[in-house]
Amino acid sequence: MTPGSDYVPPRRIGELTSEGRAEYEHDIRLYSLKETAYRETKKQEQKLVEFVLKTVSATYQKTSCVTGDRLDKWY
Repeated sequence: MTPGSDYVPPRRIGELTSEGRAEYEHDIRLYSLKETAYRETKKQEQKLVEFVLKTVSATYQKTSCVTGDRLDKWY
């Protein structure tokens, strides 16, 4: 659209066309699936961190399990 045209973008779901509404619902479903997968991954990572911290010696933790490092950097 060119500046000055009469086009006003929709601000509510009810203002979307049926095609726009379908795309919006599709995007929301994808976002929800990705968010669920992300949360599950984070939960599993936390369980792994807790396991490592419970089972690895304190000396090794100090040298290799640095707080703030990504899990794949722990070796």
